Amino acid sequence: MSPSGGARPPTPQRGHLALGVALACASAVVSAPTLARAQVAAVREPQSRDGILGRFGVAAASAGLGADDPEVRRRSVERLADMGTKEALTALVDALEPGVLRMDARVMAIRALSRRVDDEDVRSALAREVLQAGGARREWARSSFEPARVAAALVLARSGHDRALAALGVALREGGAAAAAAREALLAYPPARFEPLFGMPTTARQARIDGRTVAPAVLSFFGDLGDARALPLLRAALGASSRLVRAEAALSLAKLGDAAALTYAAEPAVDEPALQIIRAQVLTRFADPRAIEATIALLADPRTRREGLALVRRSPDPRYAAALTGLVGDAPELAGDIVAAIGECATLEGAAALVARLDDRATAPAAALALGRSAREPARDALRALVAEAAAQPHGLRAESAALAGIVHALALGESVPGLTALLFGLVGDASPAAAELAAFGLVALGTRDVRELLESKPSRVREAQWWGAIARGALARGESERAELAHAYLERIKTGGRDAAPELEAAAAVGLLDRATARLWPTSELTLAARRGGASAPLATRELARRDDGSLRADVDALLTGSDPAVRLNATLGLADDVEPSTVARLVASSNDDDAWVRAAAVRSLSHRQASRATQVLQRLAAWDPDSGVRALARIGAAGRKLPDLTLGAGDVGVTVIATFGDVSAPNRHAWTARITRPDGLLVPVVVPTGGWLIVPGIGAGASSVTLFEPAAAAAAPALAVPPPMKKPSVP
Repeated sequence: MSPSGGARPPTPQRGHLALGVALACASAVVSAPTLARAQVAAVREPQSRDGILGRFGVAAASAGLGADDPEVRRRSVERLADMGTKEALTALVDALEPGVLRMDARVMAIRALSRRVDDEDVRSALAREVLQAGGARREWARSSFEPARVAAALVLARSGHDRALAALGVALREGGAAAAAAREALLAYPPARFEPLFGMPTTARQARIDGRTVAPAVLSFFGDLGDARALPLLRAALGASSRLVRAEAALSLAKLGDAAALTYAAEPAVDEPALQIIRAQVLTRFADPRAIEATIALLADPRTRREGLALVRRSPDPRYAAALTGLVGDAPELAGDIVAAIGECATLEGAAALVARLDDRATAPAAALALGRSAREPARDALRALVAEAAAQPHGLRAESAALAGIVHALALGESVPGLTALLFGLVGDASPAAAELAAFGLVALGTRDVRELLESKPSRVREAQWWGAIARGALARGESERAELAHAYLERIKTGGRDAAPELEAAAAVGLLDRATARLWPTSELTLAARRGGASAPLATRELARRDDGSLRADVDALLTGSDPAVRLNATLGLADDVEPSTVARLVASSNDDDAWVRAAAVRSLSHRQASRATQVLQRLAAWDPDSGVRALARIGAAGRKLPDLTLGAGDVGVTVIATFGDVSAPNRHAWTARITRPDGLLVPVVVPTGGWLIVPGIGAGASSVTLFEPAAAAAAPALAVPPPMKKPSVP
């Protein structure tokens, strides 16, 4: 699974073929049937529909392909696959025409056709699926047909058939989403021979190398493949007439660790952004002294600045600090990334630049985070001085920023900052509700005050929901006992009739549902209410509800398993991991066909706890054919007989933090905004958005996390949100 979000690097056109030309190339190696096939409903059999074959034959099975019930669709595909006749095969191929099948049935049909890749009609249909994705051709945007596109590419790659590989070679050269799917499939099932991937010369950007026509995209793929068999071809490509071919060959050689790539870096620089980026990447991979100058040139050019920042963060060096410091005001859209890079390259000047950014509310959170996370001595010294200064005058934006940096430093690096405790106690008494909430978070997270004590000492100017939310986030950095204390307080509150702020307080107290023992404190009626109501705490409530499914809750759990919220479906699936009821396997199998990769990953985790042969078969199927690489990786572990762990907070997660910056949420609404943080492995953490909009969450772990906002009962507009891009793929433990 690859993370999405963020702009792609600027690249020159790589000879993207028109779709008609690409399909024509595929037809040269895969004899294509007519594209105007009849719809599934038009499949005919010579037998009467009143006879046995009419009731149970191809026509009857095809009729169920478009059913509303997903189980009927699944059985219809399996029946056609099991028949094995030419008519049944034709029905499955016809079903891949645009607009015939829903996504789950489409992917299942592609898997079923994997048994017959030697058939030219099947290969042609699969190649068409990779290139067209159900008739909806896309470039880099992922369409709703993307799972089917990747599934078809996986089938072609796994077959190893020369004509199937040739079709994937066409997709690589086509570019866009088709190339991404082909690349993913070929990396999952590396080809035994490279020759089928090479095509006929169609653009000037391709080159004849050792008697073969090679496109830049294919050379780029060899770098990701990491196969030493490609070295002779890549070295030969350094002598091609096309600069782009030479550049892609050099970058792939650099990825393979071959110093021959540096011959390209010695060429005169050109004013073409993509080639400048590749040159800097090659030099950086070999730690060549010329890398500093090349990267600074990328930073200076707005067209390549983002890629330059990526290289700086990959290989921080104090020599970048001066160039970065001058960029903060010039590129406000990248200010957070620039400030973070300054922290990683920290020098005395860089640390001073970070401190200076603490007075600007737009850059203060990123600057505080960078200052707090830095282990370099100049940043440490600057942080100590900043906290000491703020402790003497604990009010204002600079004091809040100093507290945030100190908390991050203590959590991320495990180092106490002199004066931080005094600063936090001072901020509790500050006139700003945001400052008081930040202080409450820090006091709990660092173990200075306990949960009950702080709950009972809320300043009058702070809204209750956000006070609870700050304490709950602090409890994420502590043990289960602190989260249990919060849960006890919440349950006591609603027991005595205090439901006036229940949805927001529930989101705060629901951090207790992350722990199994604490989750058992919740009455089933409260869990059912939270799950049905939706919102930040619904997924965790659903997981605990599914764990309690003894038959009496079956209708509720089944409704949650098939609901519209993927996060709820995910947690309902996780909750069935320990359910010993035999019919649970069928419910998990249904989840394994979900459109959402996170839900399928949850099905893998739960199926890995089952001994049934059906569970093993599904894990093996997902390991081979699932469109998402993260799901395939998890399924391989489960299929090998290992039980995959449940998603929980781990002690090792406490030292890593993630921050999201919201706009001002201090408007006088009665209720507070809530949110879900989705951890890179799929765990969802409910939070209450703080008044100041600085949301720092311990226990999230490394990698990109996503934030989903839920509006309060009375709100004018959602706060502006700046967060890392959501991670689309489940991560492997």
